[in-house]
Amino acid sequence: MKLRQSATGRTRCGELGEDRLLARLLPSLSIRKGVIAGAGDDCAVVEKPRGNNLLLLKTDCVVEKIHFGTKADPVSVG
Repeated sequence: MKLRQSATGRTRCGELGEDRLLARLLPSLSIRKGVIAGAGDDCAVVEKPRGNNLLLLKTDCVVEKIHFGTKADPVSVG
C-alpha cells in the first residue's frame, strides 16, 4: 500500500495502521533493568522498584461502535 504524505512530509498515523506503527516504534525502545517483557502489541511487564510484585503496563485503543456501543456505561468500557 502506498502511503500518502502529510503537509509536513510525514506519514499519517491513521494511514499506517497499528501493526505497522508498532513495527516502526518498538525497535527504537531500549530495554532497561527490571523489564521482564518489553513493549509489544498490548502489554509490557516490569518489576516494581520495591517489593516482589510485577507491573503489567497496558494500553490499547477503544473505539465507539467498534469495541463498545454508543450507550455503553463508561465504567464498563474502562
